[in-house]
Amino acid sequence: FGSRPTASAARCNSVMATVEDVAAVLQQLPLRAAENAIPDLPGVDFAGLWMQAAADPECMTPVLEQLLGHIEALINAATAPDGAVPGSFVVYEQCFQAVSLIAQVLTTAGASRELIKCLSSVAEAYDSLLKVVDTCEYEEPGCSGLLRMYMLQILSSLFGGTRITGRHVMELTNNDTSVAVSLMAWVLRCAAADFSIQEMAGRALAQLSTADSVFLPVAAAREAGATNDQQLAELTTTLNQHVDGLIQSVIQYEVVDAFGRCICQHQQSHVRTDVLIKNFFATVHNCLLYCANSQKHLRTHLALHSSIVKDIMFPYVDNILPALYDMPIVTMDTIEFSNLKSAVQTFVVVTFSVDVFRRDFLNDDIIFRMLEVPQCMNYVGFLEVVIRLCINVSFDQSQFFPLVQNKLQEGYNALPPDMQARLQLRLTRPDFSRALPTAQPSASLAAAFAFVLGSERVQPARSAEPQRAPAQCFGMQPSAGGDWDLEKGGPASDDDMPGLAPVAAPTLMHSGPQTGRVCELSGVLLTDPVTTPDGRVFERATLEAWLNFSPMHPLTGVPLTMAECTSADAVRQENMAYQVGVLSAAVLAAEEKPAEPAPVQQMTGPSLLGDLPTIQNDPGVAAAEKEKKKKSKIRITSRKLIDAPEEMRCSIDGKICTNPLRSIYGHVFEKKTLEKWFQSCGSVCPVTQKPLKMEECQPDSALKKQIIKWLKETGQA
Repeated sequence: FGSRPTASAARCNSVMATVEDVAAVLQQLPLRAAENAIPDLPGVDFAGLWMQAAADPECMTPVLEQLLGHIEALINAATAPDGAVPGSFVVYEQCFQAVSLIAQVLTTAGASRELIKCLSSVAEAYDSLLKVVDTCEYEEPGCSGLLRMYMLQILSSLFGGTRITGRHVMELTNNDTSVAVSLMAWVLRCAAADFSIQEMAGRALAQLSTADSVFLPVAAAREAGATNDQQLAELTTTLNQHVDGLIQSVIQYEVVDAFGRCICQHQQSHVRTDVLIKNFFATVHNCLLYCANSQKHLRTHLALHSSIVKDIMFPYVDNILPALYDMPIVTMDTIEFSNLKSAVQTFVVVTFSVDVFRRDFLNDDIIFRMLEVPQCMNYVGFLEVVIRLCINVSFDQSQFFPLVQNKLQEGYNALPPDMQARLQLRLTRPDFSRALPTAQPSASLAAAFAFVLGSERVQPARSAEPQRAPAQCFGMQPSAGGDWDLEKGGPASDDDMPGLAPVAAPTLMHSGPQTGRVCELSGVLLTDPVTTPDGRVFERATLEAWLNFSPMHPLTGVPLTMAECTSADAVRQENMAYQVGVLSAAVLAAEEKPAEPAPVQQMTGPSLLGDLPTIQNDPGVAAAEKEKKKKSKIRITSRKLIDAPEEMRCSIDGKICTNPLRSIYGHVFEKKTLEKWFQSCGSVCPVTQKPLKMEECQPDSALKKQIIKWLKETGQA
């Protein structure tokens, strides 16, 4: 991360620790070790050494080195050769809490070097703990306490929380997507964590939903003689696994609920909720755009959390609209307007994918109130996404539609002719790689928007143009950084919406999707395709929305029900390969871009690329490394969500069960998920649609034991 930030930037807690706080924690270390029968405990006075180091700056460094050496020995002694013992988490927690507090109190360069040396010495235990803690928490909830928070606070204090990205989190967790998502979701839920840590977690989750967070050492592959095609194939495979693991992890670790709890915790601060909401929008928005095997489970999961629209999204927009109304001038750079655009873009995606969200917009005047924002009608991109939102929710059925229609027509008529033509082009012939998914408008809605749609059919996509494959395309949102022009591929102009930075991609990815990869009703790239009895392929959400209004085949007019349609797995797999191929090619091209010469500077801090780092250009650290005793490997189990057997998963959303229930029909469900299903859909079986009540589903203790055993045995690290 480069040099150490200033003391004020590095401090992660709003209330800074004191010398006495550190001493109090250190006094408990020998007691906790004795309680847990930790062997080889040095007979030292931890608190006494600390008070000596804190009181005398001249001897601070050698004394601190001695103190941290004892803490290091205690951490390594607490780790058995065959893995971590859940009871020893108390010692781990106490040790890392002490190091975290020391990092807050001592902010000098010398103290930083000693702290980083300590982290380097326990790097193996640090990495292993991040992997094993989830499995132990599954078996014994709460056994790890606040250990994970203290581990991340140390990094935030030393390197600055704003410098830690999703890619760093992936490298910190050995490129294990499920561990990374689990860790970040836990931080969002942790009420004891400072906001700077929670902001880092939310930002990292949003970044994990982009292709940039997939770790692949392209340079190393190039040095090994790998060709461009070999690198592309390797990155495509890695990204494919990352996407599938990401979506399953978002479901498994209740990321939506985690964001909701964190937003509620900080609801008194508009600055904080702005940051959290934007990352929440980007995470949900991007996950819904992937052609992944778990898309159906993700939509079901979101539908069961449908209150997020009323409880989070609507109130947030309601809060920022008054601020926008009071601004004399609203520009693209206004943070409130930027977040409003992100919200509307996410609304477009979730209303296309999840039918249950649509009714919330029909009964609310929120779309009209958004159009009341000063100067918003001057931006083509904003008008485009509002029209797409109206189409996705069939807004012509709302009592507020006449107001919205008149407002949009006034805004369109006020645009210069070239801007009117540009808006029409975006709605009728948008770029496939950037457009948001949009349903086909009904006849009445098409007539109402004839002033902008004309006689053209609204399409969400066309083939990507040569030399335009973006690093983050398919309409995905960035988690941070500047806005980009969707049309020109550069910095955003004043009349545009934020897109993502494009780069030149290999020639093999220039062609757009084949006809069979897009929905025959809406033209959107198929993410959850279904096949009708006559062989037609549609996006499931689009066909469900169509059949809600007309029980007829959209192309042939014959009677049709969803029960007659089957999942088109082969098409989905083909589309997923196409999508990750485009993303992989773009990421690879970005890696190959010549780097600008950087100014030569001495490294005074570490980088988190790889294991916990050592200080560069410091001969003292090099000598310490030579003298360091070789430690035995720590064998701790980890898990991969994508490898979990189907019989361990909830039949509703695919989540690995923590409290499995088995119905009278033999299906397995997660208890909380089934409860939400009954609340939303009534007393019917989610699989068979036959009558089913909660009391007819019994706990499956044998399956729970089987799951715990699998979690412990799978994937030794």
